Amino acid sequence: TVAEEKKYPGKLASFLCRQMSGRHLAVYKWKKRLHCGPARPKHVPDDMVMADRPSKLFHWVLENPAGTIDKMWKDCLPKDIDDETRHSWYHDLHWLINEGLVLLFSDGKLHAAKELNPDPPKTKKAAKKSAKKKIAKQAEEDAQPSNDTAQTSNAPPEPKDIEK
Repeated sequence: TVAEEKKYPGKLASFLCRQMSGRHLAVYKWKKRLHCGPARPKHVPDDMVMADRPSKLFHWVLENPAGTIDKMWKDCLPKDIDDETRHSWYHDLHWLINEGLVLLFSDGKLHAAKELNPDPPKTKKAAKKSAKKKIAKQAEEDAQPSNDTAQTSNAPPEPKDIEK
């Protein structure tokens, strides 16, 4: 019933995600919320080379997180350009969005997918666990004899020169 779905929307959410995926919309999480768009967010490799226009658009989005699309056009587009050149700029932004390098939300805000943090910072508890593991591993290595001493004790004795 509708009342149950309002209280526990899990079934409805999974149904909607399947429906959107069936219509070629990618469903992804962004800042702990589900969103859909033409592509999942992708990180830009550091060695990736872009043309001038897409690079200028992408760097503007990086420098102005949550900037609006109108502000981006005011800052990036040259003042006196013809319609064909303007169309090229629009096409480059469209390419960045479809590749998942730039995210455009329904409120007109742009985000770079690079803002995603793949490795969240460790919590204090996780940091303590890793420190304890390091200490235990170090103690284990100290307790075992090193390879140099183990080889000399297992090696056969060398013959000694006997003087008469």
